[in-house]
Amino acid sequence: LLFSFSVVSVITGIIGYVGINNMGNINTLLDEMYNMHLSGISYVKEANVQLISMDRALRNLILSDTEEDRQLRINTISEYDRRFKEEMYNAEKTIISQEVRNIYNEALKAYSDYSVQRDNLISVVINSEMANISREILVSTQITRQRADIIDNLITEFADYKEHVGELAYD
Repeated sequence: LLFSFSVVSVITGIIGYVGINNMGNINTLLDEMYNMHLSGISYVKEANVQLISMDRALRNLILSDTEEDRQLRINTISEYDRRFKEEMYNAEKTIISQEVRNIYNEALKAYSDYSVQRDNLISVVINSEMANISREILVSTQITRQRADIIDNLITEFADYKEHVGELAYD
């Protein structure tokens, strides 16, 4: 009876050791998945949001009716450009395959081409007269822009909160 109990204890100990060891492996794989894949997806999506926001700011620049508004839009475009580059830099750290690296490099090349064209458009807008738009359209555009900015800020806050909660749950 004592021998049987000892054998069962040894078997239980071995199973416990294997289970704990495998839990460590699962945790390591979870760390890799989060750090290399999920955070990479987040960086790429955020870069895309910055690109879309930059495009919206560019359209708003075209519709600007004052020099102050033009300068505000140019500064906003510069900030979105900085954020886009930052997110892409962070995303690069998560690349683990050559295929994805090739796509990343193509995206950077396309962005470089876009940046040249965007800067040319900004120069054209700066050197042209203010938009000659009816007051009714201008007011409607400004109200729509303000509401879109509110939505943009709330969605950004929501996404930041979800990322924060995800990080807390992960830790």
